[in-house]
Amino acid sequence: MVFNPILDGIAKAAGKRRWLANISREEGLRVEKSAQGASLREKWVVAEVRLMLCEAGSIGFAQADATLAGFDAAELVGRAAASARALGKNRFLSVPDFLEEPPEVDLGIFDPSWTSVGFDEAEKIALAIEEAALGLDGRVFAARKPSFGCSRLDRAVAVAGQRVFWSSTEFSASVEVGARRGRSAESAWSSRDGRFLREIDPSFIGRDAAARACELLGGKKARSGRVAAVLDGRVAAQFLEVLAPSLIGREAQKGKSIFGRFGFGEKVISEALTVIDDSSLKGGIDTSPVDDEGSASRRNLCIDRGRLSAFLFDREAAKRGGAAPTGNGTMGPCSITAEATNFFISAEGGRELPELVGSVKRGVLIREAMGVHTIDSVSGDFSIGCAGLSIENGQLAAPFTGATISGNILDLFGSVEAVGGKIEFTGSIGSPALLAGAVDLAS
Repeated sequence: MVFNPILDGIAKAAGKRRWLANISREEGLRVEKSAQGASLREKWVVAEVRLMLCEAGSIGFAQADATLAGFDAAELVGRAAASARALGKNRFLSVPDFLEEPPEVDLGIFDPSWTSVGFDEAEKIALAIEEAALGLDGRVFAARKPSFGCSRLDRAVAVAGQRVFWSSTEFSASVEVGARRGRSAESAWSSRDGRFLREIDPSFIGRDAAARACELLGGKKARSGRVAAVLDGRVAAQFLEVLAPSLIGREAQKGKSIFGRFGFGEKVISEALTVIDDSSLKGGIDTSPVDDEGSASRRNLCIDRGRLSAFLFDREAAKRGGAAPTGNGTMGPCSITAEATNFFISAEGGRELPELVGSVKRGVLIREAMGVHTIDSVSGDFSIGCAGLSIENGQLAAPFTGATISGNILDLFGSVEAVGGKIEFTGSIGSPALLAGAVDLAS
């Protein structure tokens, strides 16, 4: 493995001092078609080493570019030692004694066929997305920025004499589509990410974006009031992402978690919902054998049928809280924290989307939500734009646009009555469709 000389150099320079190193090297390419017909082509190779070093009882950090031929391990160790002296002692922060054994399963994160994809093949995929979008419906007038990219990431995590190496691939594609009927014009987007090339279906991506744009044409004002709402899986995942920081143990310790006032076992959202973080999820976008601290990947049940079950911890925050690390440690240039990995709502026991819609006498199916990222993750209050389709007597009816949905995110998830049967992931965040009992909708 090409990383071994770097790690050998760090070990020699560190001597008897304890250290933890993370090395990553990514190479990839991306093609995006422009409105003028030409394609933007980009290719990259980036690599870096991040080092955590124990110096006289204190912990320091340093980072270096590993693409340089003149990489200097002694200089990196020297900077980490200087950082330790400047930061001083922290009784909760320590270099791990050992790397945990990774799960002995196929994580499904490497596609050997990625080497077959060059610029020409990538452009063919982007063109296929564009053609699928433009060919679905005569009302579609534009397929903007159809794109396709792929990359390979090589990783190493090492503690003194122990080393874990792995490789992963990622493929992604997207497009935004514009549709017009008379004076009404709408746009929608679709994207897919996967570990394998076969997971990227250009025809589906193009048609999905086109269908979403066309179904909103002629949208009117929605009926204002408190109504039942079915959240499209993609929309539900956007709302779920807002909850992720509140399930980080370090945020709870700082008083910045919406769940901070609850104890384990207390009901925090609907019993229909189970929220999971799983860094060992086969084929997941954030799947890896170990985290940046060498803790083995694992499945963490954060909310179990509506009840708070666990927070996500790096080693330092876990020690502060008297807990155990959860395999979510992430090393930055000068610190380690925890982050959610493959974070999703379970679809176990879920129903198909038409069945969820059919159970609503009068309400809405929300297909698009604008500004979800602006929701305050501590208070949970929100007021954001949305668009979708009205539901009348269990049937999808007229489209609506320009509406506003408002409330509190805990109330929203607390009102969920049923979940869909298929998880839709956007990157590493996923959710099935959700049937919310009542939301405040205004036009």
